[in-house]
Amino acid sequence: MKKKIIASLFAVALALTACLPAGAQETTEVLFSDMFTGDSLSKSWTLDRRSFEYEKYPKPGGVLETFVMDQTASLDFMADEEGWGGGAQIIWAGFELGPRQRLSFSIVRDFMATLGTGARSTLWVRQKPEGEEAPERWVALSDNLEDGIHNGWGYHRLIGKPGDNPEGAAILLPELQSEELLNYGSHRVQCVANGVTLAFFVEGIYGGEVEFPVDGPLQFGFGVYAQKPGDMVYAGFKNVQVLRIETESGVPLILRQPASLSAMEGGSALFSVSAEDAESYQWYRDEEPIEGALEPELRLSGLSAEDAGSYWVTVSNEFGEVESQRANLTVLPYVPGEAELSYELVDGELILSFSGSLQESGDCKEWSGKLPVSSPYKVPLSSGSKFYRATF
Repeated sequence: MKKKIIASLFAVALALTACLPAGAQETTEVLFSDMFTGDSLSKSWTLDRRSFEYEKYPKPGGVLETFVMDQTASLDFMADEEGWGGGAQIIWAGFELGPRQRLSFSIVRDFMATLGTGARSTLWVRQKPEGEEAPERWVALSDNLEDGIHNGWGYHRLIGKPGDNPEGAAILLPELQSEELLNYGSHRVQCVANGVTLAFFVEGIYGGEVEFPVDGPLQFGFGVYAQKPGDMVYAGFKNVQVLRIETESGVPLILRQPASLSAMEGGSALFSVSAEDAESYQWYRDEEPIEGALEPELRLSGLSAEDAGSYWVTVSNEFGEVESQRANLTVLPYVPGEAELSYELVDGELILSFSGSLQESGDCKEWSGKLPVSSPYKVPLSSGSKFYRATF
């Protein structure tokens, strides 16, 4: 048992120290762990039987069974109504996050089996409401089956800001769509909060991050969901860990990593980083420094296929230097042609219809869709301003 705990903590630490400055010191505190050693879940967990789309479908829509066997907590759910019914086990306690600290929430999704058109196994991180009127805020990292197709890892978010997607399809994380991760086998999934963003990892591979400001305790949970009547999902989870990691003061601390981008040939791309205690910056493409790229932002214009690659930045001060995560730039070929784009409003949603494929334009704001997408495409009006163009 002890060997398993040490190995698991080491794996999580590898992900957490990816951006640690040379010479920097970090302390790691284990706030909670659960190896599911009994025959039932401990009293640390409480069951949340709401639908994933609970604002639209408030009632539980199916049959959920939860049991523990061989150090694995299993959730078995079959839907009998529309609306992504299911259930999640949530830690009732909240975990505080202080300055220069990160909270790591991780669990091994040991297996998953599905039957039907839609299913999810999910890791939750949510803001613990302080009162009945306090709005709930959360991010969920899920392994997704949509319309009978295994789409892989993606997220949903609800924080009351543009880009939220508490309903419908997950926003997929391109960095986590490798063949090794696109399966229902055993994978350690992990979310890391730093008070500004929430970063995603699967098997220690960085999948990107989203805005997630923290102003109170955070809760953690895991669950399963199914989409339509007759859909079934069965998943096992094991080895839960909640860690608090504190970085010594003085050295730079990256709060928001550069994000991977897709841009049209001839267009532009903007990479940026946000850091605390930073004095200087140096951007790189692959392993080569970019001359004159010494600011928190890196703008590339007139893109060509040769600009595709990995971009990252070093942030430094007198105490040390830290490297950001690598962000990939994908340059999409531009083929001139005529395309038609039309829209209509249906039940509070904007329905886009177009020929060709819908691509992100250089002027796009708060894009949260998938590339490419098929026509027609539904856009919730609550998701913020966007610009679209249809291309061949």
